[in-house]
Amino acid sequence: MFDAIQNSLYRAFSKGRAGENENIEVKSDLPLLHPERHMIGFESDEAILQRLRERLRSMTDEELIEFGKTVRGLSAGPTGTSNPFKQQLGEARAEWKQRKNHRIREQK
Repeated sequence: MFDAIQNSLYRAFSKGRAGENENIEVKSDLPLLHPERHMIGFESDEAILQRLRERLRSMTDEELIEFGKTVRGLSAGPTGTSNPFKQQLGEARAEWKQRKNHRIREQK
């Protein structure tokens, strides 16, 4: 198989003469190792938001506080601009409030 690739490259490069600029096209019959990795996909905003909420729920209190501090620093910027960190900060705060309210209810 290596010989076939090498011969293909040799034929492609031997067509042109030295010093000439030519477009050279090298074709390969090798299959992609992981075709799913070469596909472009898009996730909806709701799917991304749901994954973020799940990640926040799985964090410990200390991790959630650290995440909030980090995102707060990243979200600081001019108002009126689209900043995804502001939404993440809002979700982190909502998760913290939910945990806090849940603890208060458990203590009663």
